[in-house]
Amino acid sequence: RYRMVPTFGGDTIHKFTSNTLEMKRMAACDFEDVLQCAIPVFDALLPEPHNKNVMALLFTCAYWHGLAKLCMHTDETLMLLDTVTEHLGQQLCHFQLKTCAAFSTQELKQEAECHQHCASESLKNDQGNSTVTAAASTSSASRRPKTFNLQTYKLHALGNYLSSICRYGTTDSYSTEPAS
Repeated sequence: RYRMVPTFGGDTIHKFTSNTLEMKRMAACDFEDVLQCAIPVFDALLPEPHNKNVMALLFTCAYWHGLAKLCMHTDETLMLLDTVTEHLGQQLCHFQLKTCAAFSTQELKQEAECHQHCASESLKNDQGNSTVTAAASTSSASRRPKTFNLQTYKLHALGNYLSSICRYGTTDSYSTEPAS
C-alpha cells in the first residue's frame, strides 16, 4: 500500500520501494516519510475496534513527531509536547494490552532465515566445520512469535525529550558528532 502513495514536492515525500518491510539502511527522511504516510496506508487493514486504536496511535505519533521537531518552541508548545508525550505513552500501553493481544504475530521471513543461518554457522563451528545435520537446520527454520515490546530505550527516552529541549535547545541546534 505504501507503493500506491504518490510523491509530494521535490523533497517532501519520496517514492516508496515495492516492499517497505524490506527497506534496509533507512535514513531519517525515510522513517519520516513512512510515518507521514502511515495513516492512509494502515486505514481499514484491521477490524474494529483495533483499526480505531491504530489510527489514533498513528495520529498521536505523527503529532508528537511534529511537535518534537519544531525549530522554535514557546511555553505553550512545550506544555503541549508534555501533554502529547503523556497521551502517547497511554496509547502505547492501550495498544499493547488490547490490539497486540488480539493478534498472533511472528517474525519476518528474513529474520527467521537469519536465525537459521546463524544457528547453522554456530553448529558448523562447534562441530569443527563438519556438515550441518538436517534436524538442526529445520528446527530453527520456523518463525518465532514476535510481540510488541514497550521495554525499549527508544520508548523510554520519549519522556526525556521535553527536558532535553529545555536544557539544550531544539534538536536541530546542536550535533552529537565529535568536533574535529
